[in-house]
Amino acid sequence: MESVAGWSVRHKARAITGWLVLVVVAIMSSALISGPEARSLDPGDAGKAQQIVRTEDNGDSVRESVLLQSREDEGPKFTESPELQGAAEELVDKLRGTGDAVRDIGSPAGTDGERWVSEDGRSGLVTFELDGPIEKQKENYNEAVAALKEVQDNNPDLRIVQAGDRSLNAVVDDAIKDDFAKAEFTSLPLTLVILLVVFGSLIAAGIPLLLAATAVIGTFGLLQTVGQFVPVNSAASSIVLLIGMAVGIDYSLFYLRREREERIAGRDTQDALAMTARTSGHAVVVSGLTVMVCVCGLLFSGLDVFKGLTAGTVIVVGLTVLG
Repeated sequence: MESVAGWSVRHKARAITGWLVLVVVAIMSSALISGPEARSLDPGDAGKAQQIVRTEDNGDSVRESVLLQSREDEGPKFTESPELQGAAEELVDKLRGTGDAVRDIGSPAGTDGERWVSEDGRSGLVTFELDGPIEKQKENYNEAVAALKEVQDNNPDLRIVQAGDRSLNAVVDDAIKDDFAKAEFTSLPLTLVILLVVFGSLIAAGIPLLLAATAVIGTFGLLQTVGQFVPVNSAASSIVLLIGMAVGIDYSLFYLRREREERIAGRDTQDALAMTARTSGHAVVVSGLTVMVCVCGLLFSGLDVFKGLTAGTVIVVGLTVLG
């Protein structure tokens, strides 16, 4: 570590330019490999079933359900309310009017309609499956949601709510976008202010953020490439952001704090940095490798959902240690 730090001091331009080039290459790496992203499979028999469905190239079965009931707890039951029954029929008509967007519609007005009514008779359920390959499912989902919203607007006194496979994913995606927005407009400026107060120097405060930001950006680029071979879900982006900012700032602080202590103790800049690399630098490498090895334990779960999280964590911590 002391040798690496010494070389970096003697070749500042090469060290900084090399790091920035590495980040740019990481960002552009996804353009070198084309093709569909790897998709996760559930464990066990469910995963086998998914694989069989995918070989037919018709996309996974993505089902949505719409609950219809009175807004009042003591309101009329579905079986006794022409308004609720009419809303269900209207929804079915709207869904059918979307063309090829949905299929396999189930409702209280259809065959075996009683199965779509709750045991107490208070609620009715309309179910449907999004049609088409995965590339068209977002578009088809939006058409189905538009149909549902129209029925909701026409029946403001009724509770009409939707849940399902795609709806859940949409909520998770929105939550992740909110996390990024909070990090961008709240966490990062607040962190910079705290670091400014602690160090009293814009350069010293900016180094941890600069390292963390470039490591996170580079990881996002590499994850696009890794995603061709390993399933990477949307949660991986939040994990990369959180862990990347944490270790990027912490590892920089290890260095900056120790270097300042050595300077206060009377060492010149070069000797202070050599001692810092020998101590804090060594600790950073050991810490980073420990995190990278330990997080690989998630792979023993056998669940595809953890593969992308593991890859993202290993990459962002590895890049941060290298930086």
